[in-house]
Amino acid sequence: MYHHYLARMLDIQAPTMYQVHRSLKSKPWESEWLHLGMEPREGRGFYHQSDIGPILNAPVLFLTRDIHDTLVSYYHHIQHRESPPYTGTISNMLRDPKHGAIKICCFYRMMQDNADRFKQLLTISYEELHRDCRKVFEDVIRWAGLFVHPQLINETVRNYTFEKMQELGNTPQYEGTALAPTSSHRDSAKVRKGKVGAYRKLLSGEDMAYIRKVKELLL
Repeated sequence: MYHHYLARMLDIQAPTMYQVHRSLKSKPWESEWLHLGMEPREGRGFYHQSDIGPILNAPVLFLTRDIHDTLVSYYHHIQHRESPPYTGTISNMLRDPKHGAIKICCFYRMMQDNADRFKQLLTISYEELHRDCRKVFEDVIRWAGLFVHPQLINETVRNYTFEKMQELGNTPQYEGTALAPTSSHRDSAKVRKGKVGAYRKLLSGEDMAYIRKVKELLL
């Protein structure tokens, strides 16, 4: 949505969001990313508050998601979209400090401990986006101090649903991009099911008890 909005606002003619991203590199509105897929810095096992230094003085939009759903999604990602692929079970993964519940909770704890240090921070959730995507998008626009014509908001929300993103990932113009599937397996797509609470179908009672224990210790 972000790149679609900027492309329209700046009249950037590019066929895919990735080409829009490259076109924005020299412009002041390009974003910096800090996310769970990034490894902690060399020499330290987990995230540290110094990792967020570069973004403390910038407007920060923090997107959260239920930890259980995040773990399941990340499992599919490293199993089908990483090279070499992760070969362990999901129970193995969520107990692995490099990939699992400890990593996620350390990331969230880092953000919690430094929340008052950010110059401008807005936290939104994956679940809120599912309930009312348009409202959250409008909240973000207001927070950013932008004016966007309602017609463009409608167009953006309509064109960037999970279903539309899945369709885009399978089109020739997105072949070879990060949105495209890496194989014929349905979970190799960048945009998969996107369900809220889908973890209940994959995680065992022991898995959920372990995640709960890690959350109690770290959050």
